Amino acid sequence: MTASTRIYASGALAFGGQPAINDLLSAGYSVMVNFANMLADIGYAHVTFCPYDSAPIWYDTMKGLVKSQGSSFVNAIHLQCYSGGSGNLNQVSDWVTGFKNAGGNALMIPGLATNQSSPWYQCGPGANVEKVPNVAMYEGANWDNYLYTQNFITVDAAIWKAPTAASFFFYCRGPLILNNGRSFNPGDAVYFMGSPWWGSAPQCDAYYLGPTCTNSYNFPLGACPSDLQGQYKTLGQHS
Repeated sequence: MTASTRIYASGALAFGGQPAINDLLSAGYSVMVNFANMLADIGYAHVTFCPYDSAPIWYDTMKGLVKSQGSSFVNAIHLQCYSGGSGNLNQVSDWVTGFKNAGGNALMIPGLATNQSSPWYQCGPGANVEKVPNVAMYEGANWDNYLYTQNFITVDAAIWKAPTAASFFFYCRGPLILNNGRSFNPGDAVYFMGSPWWGSAPQCDAYYLGPTCTNSYNFPLGACPSDLQGQYKTLGQHS
C-alpha cells in the first residue's frame, strides 16, 4: 500500500482529532491541503479543524484551502483549550485573528473538557488519590468487595487503569502471601469497592480516593466552569 493509498483510506472529517490526521499535521500544511482537497473531490462539502498547537501550520493550511476551495470549506474550528492545549484558553483571540488573516470564515469553538469518566483518571496521586505506605487489605477482613487483580509495571499505570467502581487498591512492590490463601506478585494492583481494613504489609502500598478533586484538564478552571455558557457566547465567534 502506498502513502497516497493510506491517506485515501483514512477518510476522516476532523483534522487533528485522529492519529492518522495528526500524522498529516506533522508532515506539513501541503499534505493537509492535499488531503482536504481529496475529500472535496470525493464529495465532502466541509472539513473541520481540531488544533491545539502548531498555529502557523494551521494558518497556512487555511490559506491553501481558501485558495482551492473557498472561504467556507473549513466551516468550524474546534480549538482544544484543555489538557495539552490548556494555554489556548487565554489565546483564543490570537487564533481567531490568525485564521481571519488567512482568509477563513469558520466558526471558532473553544473546546473545554467535561468531567472525566474515572476519578482515578482525572486526578492522580497528590490530588484525589491518597497513599498509605506499607499496608495491604487485612487478610482477616471481609473480601466480598474485592474486584480483581491486574499487574502493572508502575503504580502510576495502576492508578491510570483503576476501574471507576474501585474506591481503593493496594500495589505490591514485592511478593505477598496471605494466610487466607491469597498470594500476589510484584506489580499486582488489587482493586476493591467499599472501605478498606488495612493490615501491615511492608512490601505494599495502598491508595484510595480522597474527598476532593480538581479536574486538571481545564486548569485552573476545573471540570466545568460555572460560566461555561458565557464563555461560549463570548468566544464562540467566526474567525
